[in-house]
Amino acid sequence: MVKYEKLINYISYFENDLVECCSWTSTSKGQFAYPDYEEVFLNFIDECNSTDLIVHDYFEVLKEIDREDYEKKIAEADLHVLKAVLTHYIRAERFSEGSWDYACKRGIFLKILYRLKELNA
Repeated sequence: MVKYEKLINYISYFENDLVECCSWTSTSKGQFAYPDYEEVFLNFIDECNSTDLIVHDYFEVLKEIDREDYEKKIAEADLHVLKAVLTHYIRAERFSEGSWDYACKRGIFLKILYRLKELNA
């Protein structure tokens, strides 16, 4: 059994071109919109949080990488860097609503899962 098998199983979810991780819901007065994430996507986030892939020292690890290169580093990342990048994207929603939607649309979570699968082969 692969250590991160539950997470790796989400590859098919993210590979689906029709997947929309979230919809944007307006307030009753229509002044603000907020992300309303799909249940499957939220299950993915919960699964990430239940693993050892979310690390507290991610900021220290990412200091070595130019912010513009986080996404580019995924394909060659070792597990330590991959954990830091994943943690960055998971925690980003806390500071900027819609960050997960951005990461979904850019295929970032899919790239992370592909790399995780390679590292656990």
